[in-house]
Amino acid sequence: GVAPNIPLVVLTNPGTASSSEIFAGAIQDHERGIVIGETTFGTGTVLQTYELSDGSALLLGTSQWLTANGRLIRKQGIAPDIVVELGPEGEMLSPNVVEEMTASEIAASGDPQLIAALAELGVEWANAE
Repeated sequence: GVAPNIPLVVLTNPGTASSSEIFAGAIQDHERGIVIGETTFGTGTVLQTYELSDGSALLLGTSQWLTANGRLIRKQGIAPDIVVELGPEGEMLSPNVVEEMTASEIAASGDPQLIAALAELGVEWANAE
């Protein structure tokens, strides 16, 4: 179902590409949540496969994605609302690891993007267990 009143944060980085960029742009354009992290890759193209007579195929970009407000994604990416770089020593936690961690373990993890997202959502680290 639709949950328009639930706070939403989307994390992005330079590895965020394709449909995840479209999602992040839609969240921004519809003012549905906050995008935190780094500018996305900037794919934004629709690829079409053309089968060739020798059995090989040609993959060709045929269209460009625009966000709902008409922003071009290709070669520009989606800039976050709040910039938080992962940094060279930062470690991005995977969802399957995070679900096993306590809030205090997440706070000590060194993932500045996830910590910023949880702070934006109102997580109080001082009382977290």
